[in-house]
This record gives sequence, C-alpha cells and structure tokens, in this order.
Amino acid sequence: SEIPGVIVGIMAPDLPVVLWGRNAEWLEDEGFQRVFPLVHKMIVDSRQIGDNGLHYVRALRSQGKLVGDLAWTRLTSTRQTISNVFADAGVTSRFKDVASIAIDHTGDMISAAYLAGWLASGAPSANVTLARAPKTAIVPTIRIAGPGLAIEIGLAAMLTVRVNQDEHRAMVPPVDDGEAMREELSVLCPDAQFNRSITIAGKLLEAAGK
Repeated sequence: SEIPGVIVGIMAPDLPVVLWGRNAEWLEDEGFQRVFPLVHKMIVDSRQIGDNGLHYVRALRSQGKLVGDLAWTRLTSTRQTISNVFADAGVTSRFKDVASIAIDHTGDMISAAYLAGWLASGAPSANVTLARAPKTAIVPTIRIAGPGLAIEIGLAAMLTVRVNQDEHRAMVPPVDDGEAMREELSVLCPDAQFNRSITIAGKLLEAAGK
C-alpha cells in the first residue's frame, strides 16, 4: 500500500515506469490497484501464475495498459528458429494456405497456446487444435498440413522439423529470465505480433476450459 508514494517520488517525465508482477496473489491485492495506473508497462509471467495465467494477462490488457508476458518472450528463440527453417525450406510463401495446425503439449499449455496463436496468425483459414500429448511423448509436437505441405515439428533444444520428406535440425538457444526481461524492457510500444497471438491463444485456452 505504500508503493504508490515511492513510485511517484522517483518518476521522471521522460522515463517509463515498468512494473513486474511476480504472482497472482500480488496482482489481486488491493494495493496493486493503486500502483497499476502509475506504470507505463506491466510485465508478468503467466507460467508462474498457473493455468489461468493468460486470463490475468488479458484482464490487465483490457484496462488499456501495455502488458508483456515472459512466457511469450521465452519463445522468441523458438519462433525465430522455426521461421528460419521455414524460409530455408520454402514454406513461408505457402504458409497462408495451411489448413490445420495441431499442437500436442506435454504440460506447458500456455507456451503451446502462444505458439499455436503465433502460427495461426499467419494461416487465417487454419483449423487450430491444442491437446495434451500421450504420456509416452518425449517432447511437444506441432503438426501442420496444407496443400502440398505436411510438417511435423519436435520442440526440443535440438528442434526437428520435417517438411514433407525433408528433415531439418536446428539448435534453439536457451532463454533465461534475465534475457527475457531485458527483451521485454526494450519493447515499450505495442507488439502487433504478440497482440495477434495472444488473442488466438486466449480463445484456444477458453475452448480447453482454461
């Protein structure tokens, strides 16, 4: 409850105020409602909040604030690696015609929903599904199908992408919390790709009852 006075005392007119919300209990605290209007950007980690983490992110966004999610930011390396493989395999120009995208996750449903949302934003007509992988599955898997395309992606440190009969492998650099936070602190304007992806991801989790 004393934090708003501290923030006002150190605010500078030409510098943004960024607040990191560490857990759901804090975000629900009465004192937070007095702090939130003072910040330029809110950063949360929906994976730490739990299965309903994306609900909190969307609720904060609905109040008109810039909101970042470290669960999304940790996927930057994975998304960049997939994009590079698609470009090398000649998939990028054909991706808009993809008919289906299916992601089988191994427990991290929020990250899977973000990846599904990101992929689906480039394939507006695709049927997108999100499901729990069988217990025997070692890594999360993405399956993509479209005219002349059959793609399977194994999500691990060594990313495996099979495009029709060709297999591509690429290392995904790990992203720790410090690196993810530095990336979020560098983004102080709306992120169009994040906005599109979280909209789709939210609908997928709602359909799954999360």
